[in-house]
Amino acid sequence: MKRSLAITFASLLIGCVGCAAPSIQRENQRTQIATSTAVLADIARHIVGDQADVHSLLPPGADPHIYEPTLRSLRTAANADVIFTNHLLLEEQAMMKAITAIGVPHIAVSERSESHGAELIPLVEDASLDTVWLGMRSLFPLNSTGDTELKLIDVRGPGAVFAFLIGTFGTPSTYFDSSDGFDNDTVSLPVGAHTHMSWAFTKPGYYELDIASGEHTATVSVAVGVDAHQLSKEVVDSGHHDIAVGENGIVLYGDAAPTEDKTPASTNVIRELDATVISVPNTALQEIPGSPAFRFLGRGEIFMLPQAVLGKHVHGEIDPHTWLDVRNVIAWVEVMREELSRIDPANAATYAHNAHAYTQQLQVLHEDITTQLASLAPSRRYLITTHDAYGYFAQAYGFTVAGFASPNPSIEPSTRELTALSNSIKNLQVPAVFVEPGAASPHLRSIAADNNVSVCTIYSDAFSGDVHTYIDLMRTNATTIKDCLQ
Repeated sequence: MKRSLAITFASLLIGCVGCAAPSIQRENQRTQIATSTAVLADIARHIVGDQADVHSLLPPGADPHIYEPTLRSLRTAANADVIFTNHLLLEEQAMMKAITAIGVPHIAVSERSESHGAELIPLVEDASLDTVWLGMRSLFPLNSTGDTELKLIDVRGPGAVFAFLIGTFGTPSTYFDSSDGFDNDTVSLPVGAHTHMSWAFTKPGYYELDIASGEHTATVSVAVGVDAHQLSKEVVDSGHHDIAVGENGIVLYGDAAPTEDKTPASTNVIRELDATVISVPNTALQEIPGSPAFRFLGRGEIFMLPQAVLGKHVHGEIDPHTWLDVRNVIAWVEVMREELSRIDPANAATYAHNAHAYTQQLQVLHEDITTQLASLAPSRRYLITTHDAYGYFAQAYGFTVAGFASPNPSIEPSTRELTALSNSIKNLQVPAVFVEPGAASPHLRSIAADNNVSVCTIYSDAFSGDVHTYIDLMRTNATTIKDCLQ
């Protein structure tokens, strides 16, 4: 009955798009603020203090991904002077349609925060493509013809290694194949040229690939589905890189490391191969295509570094969980302060004072979390979670998202995805996985039990238990993650 009433009220509102907001009698004339999540409500309360009333449209513990509006929440929204949402497709579609139809000023905070310094992360459509792109390059001619030859002369590791090029019509041309010896494993390149390449590894583990060009030799280290940090070398796990022949030997030529603010560098650098390891994540495990042209790879599954493509494969959407990087919430505060000052100029000075004080608390919070987590070893910085919500936390505080049971709570994981998740736990020796309060997470709990690892609770978009504020949420997450992974 409650659902039908909510739908009826929402339908009335949607049918009146462009009309004035419904006239609802207030008990007082204080500014009324509605928010679509508990996190937004808490931040709004820190800004307004006792000068306005703040109401969350979601009950405690509700998940904004799937929560649909009730008659009560619609009335609260209609009675507001402003509604703050996260959006970026975080909230359930019915909720956003109803909020839009009401006609009250509506601010999608995450979408506006970028202009105030927030950094937004795109959602990767296919995790198997979110890897390093490894090609071949000639920087200097080593023979009279001006061409450069690179040869694979030996491989040490648990399985076979392949390097091949996919042609225009999808047909592979094989250059390296360690499964049949090393007689014809050669790539020839004109000076200054480079070629994109797909690489495949049949088993997880550590590999050493001996490459020769003229009188030069070098060894390429590759960690496939295992912790690359164990080799105590610089880990290369993203960007475009080439095994390159230069005047002084064979090197790794490619993108510089991201800058301190996590933005990609715009220059190329040369790395010494003996100080570098290429990381191939468990998400690179793929089914071998059924076409006979790929039979040289075998059958079943294989770890694949894909041939480089132009740009990442992304949905065109942005990861909506922006608040899990404290610096983004500092930007939120400014977005909300500006709007509150616009609709309630009489209290603008109070809002500015409160926002400044809260921003200082958030800056301390970010520094404390950074310091608290700094002692975790690189091999302990892998997050496996219920759903894909922790990319911002990982980027801000130096972790890698090694896997999740499903992209969001409304999607059931496939058998193959669960197998890959189990492989990540096993191969990376992850000591714990993380679930959220109120989420059943049967798949992740079962995988954790099978691998004899701990199940720990962290928070994303709702409060419960002893977590009542955003600062509580972030401090609890940092403490739990450190305790469970160290």
